[in-house]
Amino acid sequence: MNELSDFKASELVEISIKELLKNIPFGSFMVDLYDAVKDNCLKKRRKAWEKRVEERLSTLECSLTDLSNSEMFVTALIRSTEIAMKTSEKEKLEYLSNALLNSYIESIDETRLCLYFNLIEKYTIAHIKMMRHFYILSDPLHDNHDNEEINSIIMNDLSSDGLLNYSYDAVGKYSLSDFGKGLLKFISSGGSDGI
Repeated sequence: MNELSDFKASELVEISIKELLKNIPFGSFMVDLYDAVKDNCLKKRRKAWEKRVEERLSTLECSLTDLSNSEMFVTALIRSTEIAMKTSEKEKLEYLSNALLNSYIESIDETRLCLYFNLIEKYTIAHIKMMRHFYILSDPLHDNHDNEEINSIIMNDLSSDGLLNYSYDAVGKYSLSDFGKGLLKFISSGGSDGI
């Protein structure tokens, strides 16, 4: 049996990074530094995520047994934790904790739940702001969104993922799809009122 089949892709990447670091001057020091930074960062992120989840779940009127019996919640907990470990953006972490809470509160099927989490992982805060812009046209675009190239890439992403519709009538304008509205509701605090 091939030894590589026992490894995950992420483990192979980490081994590759460490091997590259070993080949430069002070390589063993760099490997140790890499491990220390990675471990320290992940511990901080995990603790912050655990605290955020605990705070959000304390608002629910249910027991741990109720939560553990909800298949959608367990799936959402696993996916949201995976994504939370990969980001330091506070706003994205807020969206993830809202999505986790809403996975228990709202009635949602697993396909939609998985699609939503895939998009949360894929999208930047700029994508979410663009979606909000099309949901609430008065919501101004901020930050670096005045860059036409970035706006174009974001619009293409949202369109190809089915979150924006384009009307081919005489006016020809974009609007947020029902799926896009559902995603915004899923990541918002307070459901549709929070969009």
